[in-house]
Parts: sequence; structure tokens; C-alpha cells
Amino acid sequence: PRAAPRAAGAEKPNLAAADVRGRLEAMSRRFDRDATDLLRTWLPEDVDARAVGRSLRFYLRIVAVSFLVRWFVAEPRYIESSSMAPTFLPGDQIAVEKVSTLARLPAPGEVVLFRPPRSALDAERQAELDRAARRG
Repeated sequence: PRAAPRAAGAEKPNLAAADVRGRLEAMSRRFDRDATDLLRTWLPEDVDARAVGRSLRFYLRIVAVSFLVRWFVAEPRYIESSSMAPTFLPGDQIAVEKVSTLARLPAPGEVVLFRPPRSALDAERQAELDRAARRG
């Protein structure tokens, strides 16, 4: 059967997105099959390896999303010293949000955390090694 002609101004189907979706679904099916085969060698006969494989995929997705959130969206931090007193005290826990300052500069009054320069980290690490060597 021939395809019906498209109406003027109708959008073309997004073949690239459909191709990517198809590949992801195929990868997902392969993962399920391989995980099921692997789990059958480890699990007792009365356990449904497919259900365990689906659960495993679910938990792997949760772990992947949580790592992505931590690396790109927000990061928990622990205040170790009194250098930020009186705003934060030693032992306080904060969540550092990383997205808002990508589009704008920090506003006055906002707390800004930064990573120290590599040379400062190297110097601190060397000082710790020297102290450890002196202790014996």
C-alpha cells in the first residue's frame, strides 16, 4: 500500500529520534536477556531471573540518575571548619546548587563555594605527606 500524501505544512517524522529510540530499546532488550542469562547461573531455580533483571535495571537507572544529579545539579557538602562562621558552623550540612549561576552572576548575599587552585591542593597534599613521614 502506498503512503497517503502529506498535507502542506505537515511536519516530517523525526527519523533520527525514532532511530535512537529503537537502538535504546534494542540495547535494553539485550541487557535484559544477558542479565537474565547471567542471573540464571547464580540464582536458585525457583527465582524468576527476569524479574530480578528488571529490578536490577531499575536500580541501575536510579544510581545513574543520582550520580548525574550530584555531578551536574546539586552536591551535598559538609562544613568542616569555622571558616564560614557565623553563617555556617562546623558540622553543618548544606546542598550546593550548581545550575543557577550558569546563566547569571551570583547575587549579593549569596554563599559561593569554589574549588581551590590545583597548586593549593598539591601543596596541602605534600604537607600532609611530610607530616606523615615525620611521624614515622
